[in-house]
This record gives sequence, C-alpha cells and structure tokens, in this order.
Amino acid sequence: MAADYSTGYEVKESKKMRKNIWIIVVAILVISIIGLQLYFLGIKGKITGNAIVLGKDEAKEETIKIVSLEDEEKYILFWNIIKLEATPSSEKLQFARYVNTINTFILRSKNSVVVDAWEDLTQCFNKKCENFPTFQQTVLEELFGTVAEEKSMAKRVLRRSSVDYHLVLREALILRKAATQNDVIAISRSVDYINGAIMTVNDPKVTDKWNTLLDCDYTCDKYNEFLLTLTEKKLE
Repeated sequence: MAADYSTGYEVKESKKMRKNIWIIVVAILVISIIGLQLYFLGIKGKITGNAIVLGKDEAKEETIKIVSLEDEEKYILFWNIIKLEATPSSEKLQFARYVNTINTFILRSKNSVVVDAWEDLTQCFNKKCENFPTFQQTVLEELFGTVAEEKSMAKRVLRRSSVDYHLVLREALILRKAATQNDVIAISRSVDYINGAIMTVNDPKVTDKWNTLLDCDYTCDKYNEFLLTLTEKKLE
C-alpha cells in the first residue's frame, strides 16, 4: 500500500499554520502594548534617541529654577535693587541706570517668578513703593536658592564657621518684617542667626550697621544700609 502522506502532511501544515497564527497574534499583542506605551509617553513629551524629552508644559516647570547668572552677578543684581529703592524717580538718570541694570540681569536669570515680581514692582515706580522688601526676598529665594538651603536651627548654628551671605540677607528681611509685627520669637531667631554671622564676618563697617539696628530695636529705617554694606562686603 502506497504510503499516504496527505493526511499527515495536512496535519503537519495545520499545526504549522496554527503556530504561525499564534506567532502573529503574540507579535500583534506586543506591538499593541509598545504602541500604547509610546502613546502615553507621547502625551508628556517625545522620544529622541533613547531619551524622553518633556513636553512644553512639563519643560517649563522643570526649567523655572534654571539660573544663568554667576554668583557674583546675583549679588550685583541685589546691590542694584537696594540702590534703586534709595533713589527717587526724580533723579532720572541714576534711576534709569539702576532700572536698566536690574532688568538686564532679571531677564538673563530666566526665572519666571522673579520676572513677574519685577513687573509688579515696576507698576509702583511713580508712587511710593512699599514692595521692595518682598521683591528682595523673592530674588534671594528664587535666584540664590535660600529656601532650599535653609537648615534646622542646630545645623545653622554649626555652619557659622563660614558665612552664606545670601542667607544673612534673607534673615535680615525676615527680621524687618517680624519687627513690624512685634513677633518676639521670629525676631529672636533672626537676631541670633544674624549676630553669629556678623561675628564671623568680623568687619567693622558691617558690625557698625548691625549695631545701629540693635540700638533702634530693629524698627528704624536702616535696613537698606545694613543690606548694602553686607552685599558690598561679599563683593570685595
């Protein structure tokens, strides 16, 4: 009897076909899963090579803290802000010079929070401006990163061997506000920190301006002189 391979061939072909179908199904399933992953990743950004690049909104949030100013430039910016507050708009040439310098640095900082705060401040230039301390603190917190660097009281005391000038400047602004509110606890905390830093700086000019604030119980209008002298000491 002649061998009949027809049935066996059909079965073999049937098994092979089923195997191929399963391979196709699995392949489609894998492709579908990968496609879904790429779709959801595409919502947040796009894939470039092996790296995921954030979309516009996410990138904006990620880059808001990016600062393109050198450390010395930040202090120069702060110095100009102090000088601007002490300069009446009637002194047109000097006033314009400070405004232009500040504006240049702020635009270079690429920090949207500082840019917005600066725009708000400029709105009061033709009248009595009382927003300078708030703006100064915003600059210190955003460009110098004072909030991120602020430590517990114990660690802050231990760090007195080296002075972080921007932290002392911010503490002086906190003291200024606390004094107007007669907040004894906040005043005491700030005074203790600033006094320790001033002892470390050990500069007669800075000490003299600090003693002036001590003598008037932190309520006199001498804060800018202290901030200015401390900033100039840092820039020496």
